[in-house]
Order: sequence, then structure tokens, then C-alpha cells
Amino acid sequence: MEDVKGKVYFETYGCQMNFSDTELVAGILAKDHYEVVTDINDADLIFINTCSIRENAEQRVFSRLKHLRGMKRRKGKELVVGVMGCMAERLKTNLIEKEKLVDVVVGPDAYRDVPRLIQMAKLGEKGINTLLSLDETYENITPLRTEGISAWLTVMRGCDNFCTFCVVPFTRGRERSRPVESIVKEVELLSAEGRTKEITLLGQNVNSYSDSGKQFGALLEAVAAVDRSIRIRFATSHPKDFSDDVLLAIRNNENLCKYIHIPFQAGSTKVLADMNRTYTREEYLSLIDHMKTMIPGVSLSTDVMVGFPGETEADFEDTLDIMRRVKFDTAFMFKYSPREGTKAFKMGDNVPDEVKTDRLNRLIEVQERISFENNQKRIGNIETILIEGPAPRGVNFLRGKTDSNVACVFQAEPGMKPGDLVKVRITSGTGHTLKAEVLKDETVSI
Repeated sequence: MEDVKGKVYFETYGCQMNFSDTELVAGILAKDHYEVVTDINDADLIFINTCSIRENAEQRVFSRLKHLRGMKRRKGKELVVGVMGCMAERLKTNLIEKEKLVDVVVGPDAYRDVPRLIQMAKLGEKGINTLLSLDETYENITPLRTEGISAWLTVMRGCDNFCTFCVVPFTRGRERSRPVESIVKEVELLSAEGRTKEITLLGQNVNSYSDSGKQFGALLEAVAAVDRSIRIRFATSHPKDFSDDVLLAIRNNENLCKYIHIPFQAGSTKVLADMNRTYTREEYLSLIDHMKTMIPGVSLSTDVMVGFPGETEADFEDTLDIMRRVKFDTAFMFKYSPREGTKAFKMGDNVPDEVKTDRLNRLIEVQERISFENNQKRIGNIETILIEGPAPRGVNFLRGKTDSNVACVFQAEPGMKPGDLVKVRITSGTGHTLKAEVLKDETVSI
């Protein structure tokens, strides 16, 4: 067996797709005889997987890299520091030439090239590859998954939507989908290993998935059929591409979770047009009504921002109105952050920060109340929980999630372990967590 070439430590920031990409690069390096370590002090190679969606995410990474620069000075050439992902593509000049923070910069479509770039850095050169690809999907690479019962599986990469606030089409390139066969094969491998109990299919816009005439609904059907004991989720969906074949697949397959993440971003049709979201508030609300009719009891979550350029108080009230009408279980809420290179950047960041902060606080207050009310309505329900591990509080308590992605805690029974499915009755709930009692005589199946 070939000797270990080095020990690599990963830090990952941002979305689930970034975590999936970290596992992908870990798999590439493991095949090239690198050992992945969990203690940064053991590493001679450190990779930071970055996010450029919002400014504060970039600032966190810059701060972390400046801290690592001190570690690099102490270890000298023995330590190689690399940056991968969206920020690598967007800020490669700053990272390499201006700040002199890193030795390797690798964009989202260049992960196969990582071993060569590391060797360049070890020879005293800067290893850089941020070229975007029209066809790279990493279909034949096995990610290195080291822990947990959940797996993230990227089914498509890139985005063609060009929302005016978003850098993704520029940092991850245009849309391209993995073949259905390669995705099904990876799910079959996860099933055969026996550890994975939940799989999330990932893409910037999964509903625009397409492989030789097979759309996302067909992919969901194929994946769900591999192993009925594995729960299947997906993210993220764009409202303009959400079709009935997806809703039918969810309704007809018990292991496709009755949970949909469906961002609306803003409630004003004018703001949506400025964002290039390509739907109106009325069209979004009509889609939500259709989802609720097709899948009774479906759980919904969303992304929404405040303070987009030109947003008025009336526009913001339209956003609050959608929150109150739809009654999302959860929402990812944030202030607009201008990203250089996007069309929105040229509009000017003309909503004062104090106004953004006030609107965000009001938005959070509305959502907190809705989440609490939704969970109160679940009291008395019988739910199937996938156990994830010990609860953060309470002796001998376990935590898990319902099919609808709501967190739940309950008293452990002898023999229960992560990955088990248990039937519970909901006894109480806060805005974020349900409490339950185990139904000991119930048989569980998906």
C-alpha cells in the first residue's frame, strides 16, 4: 500500500451543497492517498470550502484565513492552505496576490485537479484552477462520507436563472445534470452500506433537472424505489419550475418526505420583477395553494430577504402578507447584501441598514409566532421520527425529525439508536421543537 501523502483538514462554510462538495474533494484526495483528519493541528494541508452568497459569509472566511496565516508562518512550507468553492472563483486575485493568504485556489468545477494543484504548492508555486465547465458533474466520483445517518447527494450543478442579487451563475456556472443512472447507483451504494437512513438530493434549482428527457419527478421516483427504508428529501426549488410530476412523486411514495423548501424571496411583484424571479406574488400563492391541495399536510419552508434596492414599506408589507398566508414551518430570513458583479449591485444599496434591521426583526417576529402556532396544532398527532442522536438537553433524551422536517425530542427507550425510526405522540411544542412520548407497541415502516 502506498504511503500517506499528507493529512488534510476541511472547514466548510455555507450551504448543504458546500458540505457535499467537501465530501467529494475528500473522496478525490483519499483515492490519491491523503488522510482526512478532524484535528487541524494534525494537518499539513488545510482546505476552506467557501461561500459567496452573502457578504458576511465572505468576511468570516477572510477572518479565518488571516488566523491561519499565523499558523502557516509557524509551520512554514510544511503547511499548505487552500480555498475551494464559490469564493475561490470570485476572489482568486485577492486571495493569492493581494492578501497572500493561500497556496491553492480551486473553483467548484476543478475538484478533479486538486491533487495536481497541491503538488504545485508543495513545489513552491501557486496552484490555481477556477475554470468553469459546461459539463462537469462529478458523476463517477465517490464522496468520502465519514459520519452520521444522513447523506447529501448533488444531482445537478450551476444555475441558469440569473436572479439579479445572486452570484451563483457566475461562481458555479450554468446548469448541468448528472445522469439518472449514476445517481441511482450512488443511492444503491449508500443502501448497501446500511448506515444511511436519509438522503437529500441537492442542486441550485433541482426542479430544472433534466437527463435525456427525464425530469426531476422521474428522478425522485427512481431514487425512492431503491430502498423504501431510506427517507428522501431535496433542495432547493425555484417556483417557476415546480411541476405536478414532482408533487405526484411525493404524494405516491411514502419515503419521499412531505416537505418542500420553496423560496419566494420577496412578497411584492415589483420587487420580484427587479430580482428577475420570473413570477408574481399571485403566481407564487397559487402554487402554494396547489401544493397544499395535492399533498394535504405538506410542510413548507422558504428563503426571504428584506431591504432589496428600492423596497418600500408597502413592498415589505406584501412580504409579511405572504408569510401570514402561507404559514411556513420555518424560514431562512436575511438582509439583502450587495454582491459585486450582479445586476442588483448597480441598483445601489439604497435601503438604510437600520430600516433593513427593523424589517428583519419584524419578519422574524411574525415567523416565530407562526412556527409556534403550527407546532401547537401538531399536539396529539402520531409522527414517525428518524433518530439522529442525543438531545442537547435532558438526560436520556433523543432528538430526531418528523417526515415534515420538524425537530422532535423524546425520552429514550432501551436499545434505541441513531438511524432507528420510532412512532411517537406529540405532547407539546415550542416554536422550534416538538416534545413527544414514544408509542412502544407501534410497528414502524416507511
